Amino acid sequence: MLVIWDTATGKVKEELGSHMHEITSATFSANGTLVLSASVDQTVKIWDIATRNAITMFHTSAVNSAMFSADESLIFTGSCDKTAKIWDSASGACKMTILHDMAVTCALPAPNNCIITCSCDKTAKISDIATGKCQTMLRGHSSFVCAAVFSTDGSLALTTALRDAKVWDLATGECKQTFPGRLYNFEGNIWGRNNHAVFSADGLSVLVVNTLCPQIWDIATGECKLTLEGHVHSLRGLPMLTSSAMLSCDGSLILTSSEDKTAKIWDSATGRCMLTLRGHSNCVHFATFFSDNVSMGT
Repeated sequence: MLVIWDTATGKVKEELGSHMHEITSATFSANGTLVLSASVDQTVKIWDIATRNAITMFHTSAVNSAMFSADESLIFTGSCDKTAKIWDSASGACKMTILHDMAVTCALPAPNNCIITCSCDKTAKISDIATGKCQTMLRGHSSFVCAAVFSTDGSLALTTALRDAKVWDLATGECKQTFPGRLYNFEGNIWGRNNHAVFSADGLSVLVVNTLCPQIWDIATGECKLTLEGHVHSLRGLPMLTSSAMLSCDGSLILTSSEDKTAKIWDSATGRCMLTLRGHSNCVHFATFFSDNVSMGT
């Protein structure tokens, strides 16, 4: 069931409807009138919040991710059927299909009117939205490629795989750096989430989740600048696995979540833990800053 909650009161505002199986992603449109959802039931749905009506689009296997384009005229989806698809958001018509050799873990907007698709075939592919032609193939990961994110100026891509993260020069397709990082699933869907590796605001460093301790790495030198240690078992004092890490909009804070049932806020300059957020009774899979840079969701 897709449920919209009021953040001020904690009460349910809308119950839109449901998919037949697990929902893998859900996101609002920029104006807040639509919700885009994807599911293991092989469908993608665009929900009108006011009417609760939905346009349904179909893959032939589980859908791992769904996202609006920047202008929201298009929708990008990635599926276990080895395809990424581009859809018209107004009609639900399929405009383009991009093929991989294995499941597509995510499909995201890329600079210069392109789409980037990540896959279990250990590659990421950047293709032209209008023609579907592959512009750049990013090869070199040794395991499934789970997600991608771009530097602010659009010159670099950061891809995340199960065992490492890589920074790529988009002009040449060259891998500039490889950073260690191992993702932990926590029984949840990790495909398409950009919460395991992100660029700093200035594009000079990256924050990478390395299970036990998120780390900040210098892109130019490949050196580790900062290691965040502090998620530990409440009784045994042993390090616990980190599930996500995210920078605040101004880059001054880092928010992490963990198997230790907490989320933590860190000073990104010093690595000092400023606040521990407690209240969950089990693993915290994900934590994110809201746009006001003050509120958080876990």
